[in-house]
Amino acid sequence: MAWNDKFAAHLAECDRRKPAIWTGDLNVVLDARDLSKASDKWNKSPGYTALECNFHRRLLAGTAVEGAQEYVDIWRERNPEAIGHFTFYGFRGMCRTKGIGWRLDSFIVPKRIQDQIVDVGIRHSVYGASDHVPIYMDIKGSL
Repeated sequence: MAWNDKFAAHLAECDRRKPAIWTGDLNVVLDARDLSKASDKWNKSPGYTALECNFHRRLLAGTAVEGAQEYVDIWRERNPEAIGHFTFYGFRGMCRTKGIGWRLDSFIVPKRIQDQIVDVGIRHSVYGASDHVPIYMDIKGSL
């Protein structure tokens, strides 16, 4: 929790200078839509515990630290009903072949610039050495 608090403060400080975009493998999901067999994993698997998910929601809401802005998980914002769009598949058990995964990779953007996001997506068709699937985001204009 100490790291979370320091990260939230750092993100807020960066965002005061210019819009800060948090991206990559966040190791946390927003809710049950973002992982397979969610009910089996709740409060049992790292990345899907009440502590982690609640902090992530507070960070997005701008309530994790004083002076923070609201953020959005732009892919989820654009795909609110999508289920089964994962970015991470464990190597053990042929998870990708079976569709067993997590959406751990995201672009978290300040709500005030969400209209500048032209496109965001998951490259489901890309296979490679990683257990993660590439994600992309296109922005119009300057930040």
